[in-house]
Amino acid sequence: SQNPPYLLLCLKHVGHNVEDGIWRSLCIYNTTERDWVRVISYQEEADVVDCCFTTDASLLLTITAGPSPLLKIWEVASGNCIHVYDIQEHGEPSRILCCPSSPLLFTTSGEHHLRSWTLSVDGSPRALPLIKPAMEEHLTVADHLWLSGGIYEPHHFLIAATVGEGVGSNRSSRILFFQREGSSKTPHHL
Repeated sequence: SQNPPYLLLCLKHVGHNVEDGIWRSLCIYNTTERDWVRVISYQEEADVVDCCFTTDASLLLTITAGPSPLLKIWEVASGNCIHVYDIQEHGEPSRILCCPSSPLLFTTSGEHHLRSWTLSVDGSPRALPLIKPAMEEHLTVADHLWLSGGIYEPHHFLIAATVGEGVGSNRSSRILFFQREGSSKTPHHL
């Protein structure tokens, strides 16, 4: 995760506990204190493809692969999964990042997918497309990241890189730029 001090190790187990089926362990490690914070075990066959911690490190967000990709929101203190959201209708996300300046804002990207999400008070997510659906259908986002505007512009920017079709194609790679609302000049707002 880009938000220290936590590191997440995801393990897949076959048999020996959790009803002797396929199960997972999410092992949360504090790199500052050099100690394990929590191990969360649960039964599921889908692999965790990416994760991030909120800026206040109170929540862990994971996305899983498979025919029905899921966004799961975990409470770090208790180890409880407080929300499961089926994100299949939102494309095929492979990357998730929390905004460094807001514990309630995060983004996901992947094939035919680029979304901004907000968390409500109860922890449920709400998706907001950043690109018109007609454009998103023909778009694969290779990766995205949050950048700070610096000392004079403390707002954060979202940068996304798309995959092109190769030499001679009319669909080339693009760099997309988004700025959080409330900032001064920008072509696209979150």
